[in-house]
Amino acid sequence: MIVNNLNEARVYLPSVNVRVDSNRFEDFFRKAQEYVVSKLLGSDMETLLETPVPQGEEDPHAVLRRMAARLISEHAYLKAAPEMDLQLSEAGFVVQSNDSVSPASVQRVDRLIASLDNRIADDSDALVRFLLKTSGEGGQYESWRTSNQFIRLTSAFVPCFSLMNGYACRPIDMKWTDFIEKASMMATGLKAVASSYVSEEQIDALLELYRDNGLMPSQQKAVTELRGVGISYVLGDIDGARAAAIRARRIMVLNIADFPAFKHSQAFDTPGIKFGNGTIANGL
Repeated sequence: MIVNNLNEARVYLPSVNVRVDSNRFEDFFRKAQEYVVSKLLGSDMETLLETPVPQGEEDPHAVLRRMAARLISEHAYLKAAPEMDLQLSEAGFVVQSNDSVSPASVQRVDRLIASLDNRIADDSDALVRFLLKTSGEGGQYESWRTSNQFIRLTSAFVPCFSLMNGYACRPIDMKWTDFIEKASMMATGLKAVASSYVSEEQIDALLELYRDNGLMPSQQKAVTELRGVGISYVLGDIDGARAAAIRARRIMVLNIADFPAFKHSQAFDTPGIKFGNGTIANGL
């Protein structure tokens, strides 16, 4: 396992009391690792981080190991927090206490959970940004870009939660765990809304360039608008998604040489585009 015991996790969890029985956390660490691996790391990175470093040698994966261990510890603690003071007795569930400590109030536990949710969002984004930076061609973790996790994270040009928060004009009532579950929905919404404006072929071509770090400036501008399509879609703002798709189309029309798939698609010849509410605008 990447995090083997509570003593390792307490480096990232300042409120952990070292007197707690470490065995009670073991399954929480195991399930947290399974979650982080399935959503972010992938099995190749898990194998890499579980391979012991020979004694006396410098750890070549120290940064990635630390970031992964931090996130696994936070996920485990988040799941464990609501029930760690409960004990099952013959009379049913009882609250554990002793002479020196007493159970925290519901409000304190709620604040801890909210703090952990925020930390998970920040640290998940940090891990993704690190992997994106170090997995380019010839990079240390190049194999990560062949993983299902990378494909899913980039499927709507929104690999980080902060990109979603930065695009929206209002606070988003969403946790990182909700965001990652909506990745597929964003990709579906992106193509469902934008394909008739810019063509599915062009979206796929831009995704390939985006994943290979090969976007030109005009293509990057179009991708920014297409990112807004998927974000608006999952937030329920269909009119906003259409408007973003129209802005992406306008960029492509003005720089048509950079968007050959769009130029040769049926979408290029679309005479009018519906904004909704009966309004039609000339997309060209």
